[in-house]
Amino acid sequence: MAAFAHRRAQTALAIAIAGVLCWAGLTFRPRRSLEAAWPTIVGVTFPKRVHLPDGDSFELPAAPQRVVLASATVVDFATALIGKERVAALCSHAFTASALAIDPQPWRDVVAHDRFTAEIVLACRPDLVLCNDYNDQQTALALRRAGVPVLVLPGPTTLADCVRSIDVLGQVLGADEKAAGLQADLKQRVQAMQAHATSGVRPRALCFSHNPTGSWTGGSRTLHHEAMLLAGLDNAAALGGIEGHASISTEQILALDPDLLIVDAPIGAGRGSLQFLRENPTLARLRALVAGRVVELPAALYSAGSHHVVAAAEAIAKASHKMVWSPR
Repeated sequence: MAAFAHRRAQTALAIAIAGVLCWAGLTFRPRRSLEAAWPTIVGVTFPKRVHLPDGDSFELPAAPQRVVLASATVVDFATALIGKERVAALCSHAFTASALAIDPQPWRDVVAHDRFTAEIVLACRPDLVLCNDYNDQQTALALRRAGVPVLVLPGPTTLADCVRSIDVLGQVLGADEKAAGLQADLKQRVQAMQAHATSGVRPRALCFSHNPTGSWTGGSRTLHHEAMLLAGLDNAAALGGIEGHASISTEQILALDPDLLIVDAPIGAGRGSLQFLRENPTLARLRALVAGRVVELPAALYSAGSHHVVAAAEAIAKASHKMVWSPR
């Protein structure tokens, strides 16, 4: 208990110094500098009019049947609401960074594009394009000028963003009942995790991913942060003043000295983040690593930018609840 009290004092001091302050690695997204801008949909049945935040609008005469999915995030949302027969094309990144990576075979016959360009998308003859605000907005504008309906959704940074994305897409895709069922399922699962959450001081976790671009973590305003809180953990990066997806140095990791590490598993025979930590002579001495308090998530869950953050939280909670804690 003394160790917990000491750590609580350290945490309070760190927050006081730092002031008020989604996944990194495979699906790095820069922090949004502006508040999320959401579209609004008018009409209970088709035709429906979609009003965009910039004042533009478009009409959907019927439920779209040739939808192009430009990001792994919208792939997760859309494929939970409609079948592949209504998907004209999706981003190839979905096969590593969306839930499709877990069972990709049923989707292999759908056209996949490596780049989000107007030429590539127009060749798919879409009646709706779904993308996020971190996709190339010049491409989105070119498609709109060509008469293609393009719906741009904010990249989720909270579970509430995910729920709202499901609601919007349910209306646009004519899948309201499916969307309502998915939202109800998420609510039930979140409540179940909250019911099992322990009171008092929570262990501090740090999400960590290493790839050729460097070492990354997720602070506040990321789905990493949401997953840790849902799993009954505190986000060491957020407590240390890190916001959004950020590069992290060896010195920062040592200073944070988390009770638990959450890392992404390697894809195929690649060199994973856990291997990097173990081979680093300095980081290999981290308390969490020495004690074996590491949760290695499949890359598709670690990089989840959608409602699958709840599945990531469930996996983290299940693994971490079996661990013996000795926080500083």
